[in-house]
Amino acid sequence: MALPPDEYARAAVDAALHVQVEIERVELPPGKSGEAVVVGRVARVFRGAPELLSSRISFEVSCLREDDHDLPPGGTLWTRGEDLEQAKVLETYLDRDDQGRFHVPLWQSFIIDEVTDTPLFLVTEEEARRLEDEFGPPRTRARRLRYAMALVLHHGLVLLLGLGGLAAIGYFAWTLVEWQRAP
Repeated sequence: MALPPDEYARAAVDAALHVQVEIERVELPPGKSGEAVVVGRVARVFRGAPELLSSRISFEVSCLREDDHDLPPGGTLWTRGEDLEQAKVLETYLDRDDQGRFHVPLWQSFIIDEVTDTPLFLVTEEEARRLEDEFGPPRTRARRLRYAMALVLHHGLVLLLGLGGLAAIGYFAWTLVEWQRAP
């Protein structure tokens, strides 16, 4: 099950780096799905330290094989291993851990055809806030009330439709019984 769109957007906005990387090599995980190691050179820096330009970096991308149908549950945005192996460029958001290793926050990496002068997958603060307003948890009392009313209405309609369906089946069964009784 995917995460709400606002969580992916927030991960992109909060990431320290937004770069395009020319891929030198990809090491796919053994087995069907897992973390592929991507090694490449930074070709564009859209956010972060400009001195990273031309630096050789590595990071992991969650990938799966074409025939993998037993995916673990969660919000992972999988990249096809076969596509990653053939890719020349990735646009990605990155953070660094305490040891200086790069990692992709909430799978925010995208295969692109070529290095570009402007980002192809730009997520702005305004877009993240819009998605948080639309999909995020209710924060104000009025919004919580609207959210609760929407849930009640939704579940009430589902219940009503379900009861209506049962009534229709009952009526159909009764009609069949009466039809068979008729001489």
